[in-house]
Amino acid sequence: MQNEIYVYVDVVFLENLIIDYVIIDICEKISGYLTTPLKKLSGAGVGALYAVVLCIVPDIGNIFVLSSLLKIVVSVVICGISFGFKNRRKIIVSNVLLFGVSFVLAGLFVALKINGANVSITDGGVFAVWGYSPLSYIIETVFAGYILVGFVLYFVRKNNVHSSEIAELVAEIGGKKFSMKALCDTGNELKDSLHNLPVIVCEAECLKDFFCEEFDAFKECFFYANEAKICAMMKFFETEGFSERISVVPYRTVNNPGGMVCGLVCDRVYIDGKVRDGLKTTVCFVQIKLSDTGRYNAIAPPEFFEREKNK
Repeated sequence: MQNEIYVYVDVVFLENLIIDYVIIDICEKISGYLTTPLKKLSGAGVGALYAVVLCIVPDIGNIFVLSSLLKIVVSVVICGISFGFKNRRKIIVSNVLLFGVSFVLAGLFVALKINGANVSITDGGVFAVWGYSPLSYIIETVFAGYILVGFVLYFVRKNNVHSSEIAELVAEIGGKKFSMKALCDTGNELKDSLHNLPVIVCEAECLKDFFCEEFDAFKECFFYANEAKICAMMKFFETEGFSERISVVPYRTVNNPGGMVCGLVCDRVYIDGKVRDGLKTTVCFVQIKLSDTGRYNAIAPPEFFEREKNK
């Protein structure tokens, strides 16, 4: 005689609603894609409904192709509802995270059950039908999941904190471009008062491919000191046809209370390959090495590192 297992639809729905909400919330924390509790709850509701369907029509899970397609479709719908359908990259990343976090939590859940009571588990795939499971197992799984993710995020962010402060910037001037690796400098308060623009300080070497044959003539400007150097740079920029873009920015330091740097106003700036709309800048050039190790060759203010929120 076989043992009968009673599965209550409302319990299955509630348990999966909780678990799926936690999965989506963890995905949000890992990816940095900000969303709202209502969107996360709506996405979790789709996952919970899928679990109920598997419970009512269990044969679906036995057909590999159909089951796989349903999992992918449901996953895309959940991520779309939770994080938005517009950004393709966001959809792909969030789906990968959704599957990954689901498997991790499912593994934690199984481990807790093996060490606890001998209760059978009905596996419905990514969004598991937990069966009738004591609430304590779900709470322990959620708690363990958050602790695990917290440790992972702590070590990842600790190891990558310096690299996250550096971005690949490309400045475009008159249809020509030059690139630089810029360090976020929270103390950079330089302003081009003439054009009311933020200032990026960049090593002169970044312009090697920009000026090509004229680059040596540009470097000769730095042989002069103070005002003579600024005048030489202005004259060079005028010769190259950038007279309307020239800007001189004063600055003050302990060793040089009356310093000046000369630069050019850019048409646009690309940040990690993407144009940041409405963000223009003046790039000023210096001969000194900004980084002893060569990790960066420019210093930029914080607004160039602000990540865009939900799109």
